[in-house]
Amino acid sequence: MKVLDHQQNLATRPLNAMRGAVAAFRLVRLRRDCGVLMRSIDQLGVFWLEDHEDDVLSGRLTFDPSGSGVDLQLVGSFDAHDRNHRTNVRIFGWIGNDKVTLDDCWASNSNFRAPGPEEVTYYANEMFVGHHLSGELAFDSVYVMFEDLGSWVQRSAIDVNQSEDRYQITCNSVEVESSPFSGGSISLHVNWNAPGDKFTGISVTQWPVFKIAYSERQSFDAIQEDVGRLESLISLCTDTPIVDVSLKLQRADARVRMLDGSESSHLQLIEHLSSRINYKPTEKRKQRRHHRMLLDYQELGGISSVATWMDKSALFTRPLHSLMSTQRARQMFMENKFMNVTYAAEALHRALIGGGQGMDTAEFEELIAAYTKVTPEVHRDWLLEKMKYINGASLPKRLNQLAQRAGAATRDLIGDRKRWAQTVATVRNELTHLKEGASSANGGDLYRMAESVYAVARICMLLEAGVPAEVLDRKANEWHMLWYKHDLAATIAKVRSGFSKNGE
Repeated sequence: MKVLDHQQNLATRPLNAMRGAVAAFRLVRLRRDCGVLMRSIDQLGVFWLEDHEDDVLSGRLTFDPSGSGVDLQLVGSFDAHDRNHRTNVRIFGWIGNDKVTLDDCWASNSNFRAPGPEEVTYYANEMFVGHHLSGELAFDSVYVMFEDLGSWVQRSAIDVNQSEDRYQITCNSVEVESSPFSGGSISLHVNWNAPGDKFTGISVTQWPVFKIAYSERQSFDAIQEDVGRLESLISLCTDTPIVDVSLKLQRADARVRMLDGSESSHLQLIEHLSSRINYKPTEKRKQRRHHRMLLDYQELGGISSVATWMDKSALFTRPLHSLMSTQRARQMFMENKFMNVTYAAEALHRALIGGGQGMDTAEFEELIAAYTKVTPEVHRDWLLEKMKYINGASLPKRLNQLAQRAGAATRDLIGDRKRWAQTVATVRNELTHLKEGASSANGGDLYRMAESVYAVARICMLLEAGVPAEVLDRKANEWHMLWYKHDLAATIAKVRSGFSKNGE
């Protein structure tokens, strides 16, 4: 047990007195950095193109996570750059004591003034602070922190004891939870920090963070895909879109350097900064309360279910992306939201259940051969393209089977699942085929039906993560599942009435 003394657990290798003190300082700094939310940057520095260390320019580097991204304004122009070929380059630099790598940069404009130097502005898709990264962007592990992660995890290192004459805060080490998955292991850490002193005051902060450690070095694109899967899982559980607010990477060949220039045994944390979709500054975020979440971390099944999700969700990546696009976008036309979730449900059915079929496969192939034989050669490719998916399950059947798979968790919400599935599918077909005349559904109708399809698909995905059906079934009668139940029933009745009038 520790009482406001976070330095007791620091492990430093035997070094001389000066280097040991520096190592301890850097370790404290690394631990604190893990809990820093995404920061803004506006600093002067020096910069050069990769492999052109002799051509150094001064400039101003700015980054706003909720703005346009990473901007670099240089005084002068790189000699190695033709003015017409300033795209897809990597730039190294220093800002203060930090190394910076700007990747996938392109020059947006150049300003010439007489008298005065040329000014060039670069935009970068990715920025890495802490190391100069050459070659492929690949790493061995990543630490990631999300919005509202503490509320979801519901684990705390802080104990408070209060009496009439005593107020005591005790910080205890929280046991790390870890579980393997196909690519390595994933673990949950709860870190804490207590800056200040006993004369002016001490404030205690804590933050949970996930660490993904890979058995083999992974490309940054693959790591981003894994982080996105983790982000989607938490969004599905918390019933609200979230974003990662701190992403820090490590690799074995990037180590902390001491003041004397030597390399220590401690891995350097490399901070990734880039614009996030629907990012909000800390002061503008509304905390998601526990009672408004579908599942918390323990109800999900803990770290083992998270690890299962990392593998299982790879089977339905595209449906997951389509489903989550409706949650992450700040604005979206209701027709687009409805089409995205119905596509996600259809694709999810293909991934989990299969294509389905009407006729026996051999019989269907004989039928295709017979049609092909009597079709003029000029039209055969067209015919085969049209017949490619005709023996697959219809959308109403796919939605019905997904709802059956979701079970009691959505039964009370959607009512008669066959009626619900047929209604949703008919409206989807109206929008897909641009049927003339008034649609059977307005914007409010589309919203409620889209939400119901999202609810069914979400339950099916969480079942794949290993969440017991009985846990999800217990959520069936909670407010966040049924808040639009009566409106959805009215929508289905109204829309089906429109079908009757249109002769459908």
